[in-house]
Amino acid sequence: LTAAEYFVAGQPLKLKATNSWDALDEALEYLIQNTFSKMSYLKRLTPEADRLKEIQTVIRCNDAAKENLLFQAGENNPQALEDIRSYLQLCAMKSQQVVLHDMLEKRYALRPYGWPDEEVLLLLARLFVLSEISLMMDSTLLPIDKVYEAIITPAKRRKIVVRKRETSDPKAIQNARSLGKDLFAEMGPDGEDGLCTYLQTKLKGWHGTLHGYKQLADTGNYPGGDEITQGMALTSPLSRDHSASPASTSTISPEFSILVGWAAKFPITRRACNDSTRFVGNPPLAIHSSISSFRFLFLIVSLL
Repeated sequence: LTAAEYFVAGQPLKLKATNSWDALDEALEYLIQNTFSKMSYLKRLTPEADRLKEIQTVIRCNDAAKENLLFQAGENNPQALEDIRSYLQLCAMKSQQVVLHDMLEKRYALRPYGWPDEEVLLLLARLFVLSEISLMMDSTLLPIDKVYEAIITPAKRRKIVVRKRETSDPKAIQNARSLGKDLFAEMGPDGEDGLCTYLQTKLKGWHGTLHGYKQLADTGNYPGGDEITQGMALTSPLSRDHSASPASTSTISPEFSILVGWAAKFPITRRACNDSTRFVGNPPLAIHSSISSFRFLFLIVSLL
């Protein structure tokens, strides 16, 4: 074998090895490096037996700060993460749907990658925790508690779509957080997803209170029916989950002045209902009078 001529991928190869085993190793190494030129992006490979456990741990911990530290330290294959980021960004720009099965089998399993499926899933789990991607199955967003079981099941991968998320300006998020404190007398979470959930929950409570008042107004014995109906129409899109179809500021901006105008009239109706029925509730009396400030609340609740 040491005296034999070696050909790799149809091309002659001159070896430096002096024994047969080293010659075979050198030839195979050359084949891998030249066939799968991007396999080296995976600087750190998780032991095969531990890959699923590592994926589950990343998702369950849901620790974005930890993942950022690992990325900065180069301990979570940052070059491979960047490749996936770039691919998803390109697909988003082209409005091209990315099916998880195709991403694994028709891209990263082939030349020039040759990456194991579980390593790609681990990278996607990290991007998910970093809120850089969302996963959809059957046109519905996968909640974090369903992600692990879905992505490790081969049959479900054909139904899962990987989407690049558009993140908001950090300044806008902090302004919305401050506005949330003014509105609800408590500070919401500092993360985008947590803040979105917090604001939606509060707004859903307001909408439910309005619904209770509407039942009274519909009897014809209490005032404010028109204001209550208008308020429900305005708070409903704010409290709705926009994850699958994000609203844009261009489509929601015209409602700002209407909402603020409605808020100015609502306290009169609220007092009339409370005085007459002793209805216990917490309607949206504290909606901020500044359109520019409320814009941040509307923007964050309409994310994702």
